[in-house]
Amino acid sequence: MKNLIQWLKNMEHTMGEIYSQAVEFCAHDPELKQFLQALAEDEAWHYHAMASAEKHWGTEAPKPVITMDPETNQRIITLQEALKDHIRNKYIDQETFVEKFVELELTEWNDIFLHVVNYLKQSHKEFVYPAIRIQSHLKEIERFLENRPGGLEKLAKIKQVPAIWTENILIVDDQDIISQILKALLNRDGNVQVASNGREALKLIQQSFFKLIISDIDMPIMDGLSLYRQAVDLYPSLKKRFFFISGFISGDKLKCIQENGLPYMTKPMEISLFRQRCLEILLEP
Repeated sequence: MKNLIQWLKNMEHTMGEIYSQAVEFCAHDPELKQFLQALAEDEAWHYHAMASAEKHWGTEAPKPVITMDPETNQRIITLQEALKDHIRNKYIDQETFVEKFVELELTEWNDIFLHVVNYLKQSHKEFVYPAIRIQSHLKEIERFLENRPGGLEKLAKIKQVPAIWTENILIVDDQDIISQILKALLNRDGNVQVASNGREALKLIQQSFFKLIISDIDMPIMDGLSLYRQAVDLYPSLKKRFFFISGFISGDKLKCIQENGLPYMTKPMEISLFRQRCLEILLEP
């Protein structure tokens, strides 16, 4: 978790600088100039929130569910560089600049920020407000686009999802904070539902077909492997739809997973590898 916090601190600092510098070259667009000033202030505030998180956790930071991987990091850096190019040219082309910064704001960056803050607010009440504020930050971006010529089309283009959007995805985990970060990472890939244990998941499976079922292994009421056995007994085609995740997999459970040829990952999971595995299952006919 400390690595994620440090990554977020660097991200917020870099974006704050980009927005602050961009303001200098937006005299031709007062509305964009004012909005970028507000974004710069938000990023400065986010930076201090992560610095506070680092202070609160110290050396006792919990093990994260996800980790930042080179592929995801590079994709975000590439978008940052595109914004920096505008600044180096000392002129902001409003259409392309807005498209790039909105695309950047809709990457996993803010999902990860919320993930960290949600962990913190469980034990530190002062972090309830940051979670609300980051959501307001994204809403303000949408509101800004609504008032810009072609803004709605731009937002729709950026948020456009693959053709697999209509597919159902089920996340099964007894820890809500884990379910929510996984849901945030997969929201563009399908219609995501969440269950807190195997029994609850089995009821949902009997109501709808899920092309991807991401399940923790150790859960109360009904564990992941029991869910798998009962679901496959009811619907044999679901055998290739399960994807197991766990912080630790004991020998006998690992043997069961391997004997059945089931995909699995242990936490923390690299974002790009996690999404790649999920998409492979979703695209399986």
